[in-house]
Amino acid sequence: MSVTVYARVPEVFSVSGKDDAVEVFNLSNVNFGRLWRLLGLDFSADGTLAGVALLDLQQAVDFVLEVFEAAPDIDRGLPVTADLGAHGALWIDCGLRAGYFRERLRQLKPAVDRAVAAKGSLYWC
Repeated sequence: MSVTVYARVPEVFSVSGKDDAVEVFNLSNVNFGRLWRLLGLDFSADGTLAGVALLDLQQAVDFVLEVFEAAPDIDRGLPVTADLGAHGALWIDCGLRAGYFRERLRQLKPAVDRAVAAKGSLYWC
């Protein structure tokens, strides 16, 4: 499963009146959750994302990206792990390379900035 994140902004010269989706990127459900928690955001008890204002998200992205740019060694990635689950099932997490979250924040930033500037919205599905 994966999550696609995109900004939806009103088209400037729209004949149809439909919105224009821009700045799309995709990541796994697990890594989407990790990225959201890194930004200080969390999911509610029922598994949905807790509400967050777009300007607050923009500030969080800018802040964490600044930290990663200033101290790139912080974004060390995650190691590969293997755990035994129920009935002997082997659960393998392939980990993440160093710099992964910085790269994803660089992809998220234009989408958030565009949505804020155009008074649009940020969507994920």
